[in-house]
Formats: sequence, C-alpha cells, structure tokens
Amino acid sequence: MTMNTIVNYHVIDPKNIGDLFSSPVNYFQFPGYEVIKRDIRTLDNSPPLEDAETLLNHHAIVGGGGLMFDRFLPNFQRLQAGTNGNSLILWGAGQQVYQLKNSGLTDGSHSPYNNNIFDYTPYLKDFNCIGIRDYNQGYD
Repeated sequence: MTMNTIVNYHVIDPKNIGDLFSSPVNYFQFPGYEVIKRDIRTLDNSPPLEDAETLLNHHAIVGGGGLMFDRFLPNFQRLQAGTNGNSLILWGAGQQVYQLKNSGLTDGSHSPYNNNIFDYTPYLKDFNCIGIRDYNQGYD
C-alpha cells in the first residue's frame, strides 16, 4: 500500500446489510487511488502500536455504521496513533447509545441521541474530516 491507496475500515458482515452497505466506496469513485475495503475488526490482530509497521502508509476512511461503540474504541485509537501524516476521515459512523432525550414532550418531538450520555471525543480525535450519522450533534 502507498500514499495512493485508500483503505475503508468498516464492519464487513454479509449478515448485517446496514453495515455492509454503509461504506462510501460503494457509492463514490476515487480516481487515481487504489481502494481497499478492510474489516475494522482485523485491527484487533495488528502489531503493537510501538511497531513501525503500524504507521499508516495510506489514507483511511473509517465508516460508516455503528462504530462509535466501546468494542471499537481500541481500533479507532490504533488508527489515530498511526496516521503518519496521512488523511484520516470519518464517514457516516455513529454511536450505539439510544435513549430518548426530551421524550416527555407532548408534541412528539424527540431526539434518539442523548449527547449527555455519549462522549464522542475519543472517537473523533485526530480525524482530518468528520461526518457522523447522528443527527444534531454538531457534525451534520
């Protein structure tokens, strides 16, 4: 892989159609770049962060899908620590804490995302460009 490579890290699971089709490389072309899809869970078996092999020698797009979840935080941290000057882009990822905020309103208006419950900060650190799927969280 080289600087002319883009790796899309997301969950590749043919039994989960939402995650499977949330990858931006399904919908956009990146002329001049080799594009590779990689299951973000494969980062679990990567060399330790101290190993020079862990530095990214490619651009990375993380998402989409419900990746902002405790189970994936170490994977985010591995990518954040190894950026090596390459682009790190978050595309359509979201959190997994769904509790109704303002659910007692009589007009039926509510948001399924409670930003008082979920801390986006560790997931968004060191990304060059951020777009999340969670409505009204400041990244619309």
